[in-house]
Amino acid sequence: MRLFCFTLALTMTLIFSPKASAFDAEDIKDATEGSCNWIIEQYDPKEKVFGKDDESKDVVQLAIVLNALSDSPNDYKEGNGPFISEPVKSLLARIKEDGTFVTATPAKDEPIKRVAAALESLNNPKYKACLERLRALPQPIAEALSSPIDTFKNAVAKLDAVKDPRSQFDNVLTIIRRAPSLMKKENTAQIIVLAEKLIKLQKENGSFGDDIRANALALQLLDLCYKAMTEPSK
Repeated sequence: MRLFCFTLALTMTLIFSPKASAFDAEDIKDATEGSCNWIIEQYDPKEKVFGKDDESKDVVQLAIVLNALSDSPNDYKEGNGPFISEPVKSLLARIKEDGTFVTATPAKDEPIKRVAAALESLNNPKYKACLERLRALPQPIAEALSSPIDTFKNAVAKLDAVKDPRSQFDNVLTIIRRAPSLMKKENTAQIIVLAEKLIKLQKENGSFGDDIRANALALQLLDLCYKAMTEPSK
């Protein structure tokens, strides 16, 4: 009887223990690890880009991938290997002296912001002059969100039925960029909802499907969730 009671008590403890059921930053970190590994596996050492289709050479896609890897908990930088250092060289080679790009990039892709974000994430003083040229270029001013938290919740809720991963992940990122306060500790509950939905979408191989840009956008979101969850309390 005593053994039965002890077993029952232990079972109930494991079931209802916060440690056993709580979702935390380590879960997000594990997801970023799998995502990073999958993206790095797509690196083509011959072309020095991620993937093998024409879009892999697009300056915006290159910037998004570099930003995602560099901002991840693994903090990938040029010293980690050619899968970072070579694409960085390729990215820089596409930026002209006036800060514009060698190849035309659709304005809707926000090339200036994406490339600047990638270079900033690398935290390398060598890119200071290039960043200054990019920042000096005129950019459209986004309208303020009337209700950031509601807009964020609605966009995240739609991740339950993902029909266009690239567009939907990018939409959530755009909302966060327009209202960075969304990723503060006071919004932990909503940040966890986002992270959990993303992790449910992640496949066993660490990917979010075959679209490399969609994978990098998902990784960027996970990176932001991890940073928010590990941000020191002020």
